[in-house]
Amino acid sequence: LGDVYKRQAKVYGKASSSTTLPDTRMILPQGSIQNICDSLVANKLHAMINQQLKQPPGVTIAGLPRTQVADIVAPIHKAIQIGLDNGTPITCAQADVQAHYDTYALLKIVQDIECGGGDKAYLGAAYRLMTLPCITLDIANHTATIVGRTTGGLTGTRVAGALGRWPVEHATIYVTTQFGGLGLPIHNTSLTLAAYVDNIFA
Repeated sequence: LGDVYKRQAKVYGKASSSTTLPDTRMILPQGSIQNICDSLVANKLHAMINQQLKQPPGVTIAGLPRTQVADIVAPIHKAIQIGLDNGTPITCAQADVQAHYDTYALLKIVQDIECGGGDKAYLGAAYRLMTLPCITLDIANHTATIVGRTTGGLTGTRVAGALGRWPVEHATIYVTTQFGGLGLPIHNTSLTLAAYVDNIFA
């Protein structure tokens, strides 16, 4: 079965032909078995995280199954328009978690979810799906094999997206308690914070 997870990939720069190492990215092609496992395990992870991380009122988490970009874009424009109509200072801010999929601690995340009552079998499967592939990179005329990975998810996989929710949504819960009173009052609630994968809006 391990042969199924052997993948070859090329490294591409985001900016130019002389891209610095921190700006390089790669998305690995997945085989049919890995695609199926990726979908099944990610669905289970989303269910566990939904149960464990309850967002306070006024927080919107998008970039998830059955969510749309407009869930965040529309309220931001509404906030600006209300501020202009009322003549009040309304400010919207956005921050991008620069290094996200490549840097989060996989083992720490699955251990945290397990401590909250997560299913050990699916969490173990999620961890292995991220670390099992033997990655061979062709760089110019050189070949490099990356083994023993323990940090960072595989960009483009559903499991990486699900695991990436954990640090981001913990942050939104913490931040909301700090400045929840500064949100925009709409329909008996306060529009305070939104997250789209690794982008935070306030």
